[in-house]
Amino acid sequence: LWAIVAIVLGAGAGGVSAYLVANSWSGRAERMMALAAALASHRPPPHLIPDETDAMGLAEHRVLEAADKAIAEIDSLAEQRDELEAILRSMTEAVVVTGPRGEVVMLNGRARRAFALGAEADYTGRDFVELCRDPRLQEFVARSAAARGSPVMSEEIQIQNPAPQYFAVSAAPLTRARG
Repeated sequence: LWAIVAIVLGAGAGGVSAYLVANSWSGRAERMMALAAALASHRPPPHLIPDETDAMGLAEHRVLEAADKAIAEIDSLAEQRDELEAILRSMTEAVVVTGPRGEVVMLNGRARRAFALGAEADYTGRDFVELCRDPRLQEFVARSAAARGSPVMSEEIQIQNPAPQYFAVSAAPLTRARG
């Protein structure tokens, strides 16, 4: 009889322990999911209060540190982007930045006026060919995109848009840390 009571008490204690551990891990998993959701939507994460007495707590602490660094880096990059856009907006020269495949990354107001583009339209990601149908300028953009790693290219090009205009165009490759 005592053996049966001991087995029942042992099973009950094991069940309670298993419930408490599962509940603790479930709560931690929910906090980590909230952290991941915040990072995915570029919001500061809710701060966990990690219990650093076990391996999971140490992992939570390291994830929080990494999240804080990522958020700070994103904020810094956003500031730099805003500064660059302000500089481009204030320039009197037309500036069109294209990616390696000739897609528009950004352009300023003077470029919009030079190519008779809508002031509010978003041309990001579209081919440069959609901005200017002039074959000489398209050919220059194609050559400069193909000449990665080479020095600055410059030319003077006349385009019809609708009246003849002369452009002194330059292209320089942008280097990125990841190639």
